[in-house]
Amino acid sequence: MSKKNNTTPAAATGKHHKHKTGLFPIALIPGDWKDEFSEYEYNVMIAEALNYCVYNEEMDISGYLLTKHRLYLVLKTEYVHINSVLLHFYDRLRKEIQHAQRIKKEIEKALRHPEAALEKPALFVRYPLQNPYLVKLITGRKVELPYYDAQLQRLKAEVNKASFCSAIDYTGAKGPVVVTLLKHNGSDHDN
Repeated sequence: MSKKNNTTPAAATGKHHKHKTGLFPIALIPGDWKDEFSEYEYNVMIAEALNYCVYNEEMDISGYLLTKHRLYLVLKTEYVHINSVLLHFYDRLRKEIQHAQRIKKEIEKALRHPEAALEKPALFVRYPLQNPYLVKLITGRKVELPYYDAQLQRLKAEVNKASFCSAIDYTGAKGPVVVTLLKHNGSDHDN
């Protein structure tokens, strides 16, 4: 399991007012636990945990992209609540993982080593999501440059082909994770 656990909250603006509601883009890299499951199982567990938190823990997701190696989230919350929102998600995801392990009968292995069951390994290593193009794409905003950018085109293609991404919801369809759509008034400065 990954030993890093970066729990310092980071927001897109760099300026924080303790009780100001804003958009907080976050990138989460899964720990070694992910290797126990197929990509589909991993995607479903993440989606289930996110949906649980939307309905039961007041998580407000404005954008997300779930890839093989990362979970990108744009959460709308007060700065002081970002850690609490993520902890609820981590707790729910742990429950999803435990349920999946029971189904796969891997719980027997954990019971043979009860000391391992007491530890809470890090589920993700958290980093600030610092790609403004990705934040715009997964929150339904267009990114157009006056020149061709190969990296931006690859990013657009990845978002468009992703089955687990909020871009689906911004097209009018329903995606696998509940999203609160942002209303855009032509401004790129939504808070």
